[in-house]
Amino acid sequence: MRTKADRVRQTTQAAQSARAVAIGSRYELDLVQMSMIAEFEDDDEAVKQLTVVAVREPERFRHVAQRLRDARAEQQVYAAAVAELTEAGVPVIDRDDDRYTAATELFRLRPSSEDPDDTVLEEEAHRDCPGHAAEVVTVRHYGQDPQSRVRWLCLDPTAHGHAPLRESMRIRTGAAGGSAGESDEERAAREARDKEAARIERRRVIANNKAWTSAETVRREWLAELLAKKSAPKGAAIYVAAELGQGAHALRKAMESGNPLACELLGLAAPDGGGYYSGRVNPLAEAARTTSTARATMLSLAFVLGAYEAGTHQGNWRNADPATQRYLSQLRDWGYTLCEVEQLALDPNADHTATRAPGDNVDGGDADEEEDAAAGPAPDCEPDTAAAELDSAEPGGLPDDESD
Repeated sequence: MRTKADRVRQTTQAAQSARAVAIGSRYELDLVQMSMIAEFEDDDEAVKQLTVVAVREPERFRHVAQRLRDARAEQQVYAAAVAELTEAGVPVIDRDDDRYTAATELFRLRPSSEDPDDTVLEEEAHRDCPGHAAEVVTVRHYGQDPQSRVRWLCLDPTAHGHAPLRESMRIRTGAAGGSAGESDEERAAREARDKEAARIERRRVIANNKAWTSAETVRREWLAELLAKKSAPKGAAIYVAAELGQGAHALRKAMESGNPLACELLGLAAPDGGGYYSGRVNPLAEAARTTSTARATMLSLAFVLGAYEAGTHQGNWRNADPATQRYLSQLRDWGYTLCEVEQLALDPNADHTATRAPGDNVDGGDADEEEDAAAGPAPDCEPDTAAAELDSAEPGGLPDDESD
């Protein structure tokens, strides 16, 4: 009865997996690591990767596990959406498909040049078109399950008689401009190079956007654990005073909105009716008036950390503001392990190599990719060490250790 619920859950989850128990016994893993390995006991590659990280880089284990968890969920949603479209007879393409270059989204098209401007070509009316196709993208936000979105396309709108939504718009043709005097061979080679560079850049953006979203989950769990402690970390009062004195935008925004994330991290009720201008007492203020001096310091820290955390976004890994950089640096100093994509927020020029979790769907894309593409790209949270660690093992090597 005195055991915490999380420990009970981890113990029972690990105990129900003979594979996790065997691996944990052999490599002296803790309950958290064993319970997470149990989640993936039917995935050999994931088990190998988690085991290697647990043994060699335990401080990064939670990041790797969360990335694997998110990748699996996204892949399941993506596969289900593709299967449904395929069953309905709709061709599904991705951005590595040669046909994608000339494909155009339906909302950018009119049925024909005879239709007035802004007459959108509806998907239902387009189903009989030989160029009817779809692209599936996945999107996931903090605290929510991943969702699939369908982008309806026409593979060759010009050939099938469609027109741009407005006369001022142009339909994609797939042809790229070249320099004067460029031969056909030179143009083809240049277009191939440009296409490959764009493909690599796009995959980099997608991988890092997904990695940032996964890291956000780990970071917020760590913050909740920090703020649940009895005393604030060393230097907390100085950090809070300095940040309040600086008055960054994230702090001002949090004060005006009631700082709901800080309340959530502390386990308090959500602010009723917003922030300062609502006239209502904020749960943070109410808690501070009835607590000890030590806990009041922790509440002040929660206000600042919650404000900065709420202000983070996917674009931070390539364009972080000074306040976010100070925030991530401070978390690191207090014991939080930054994964590669978070480290890029501190040093966008860091030389990291992106790796994908087994089953990660990069081809399926990310619905946030286009909005974020202008901000830039970089690597993933999991180290590419599993192969090196297990070079001498069979594909099912580690799982078979349970017989020892």
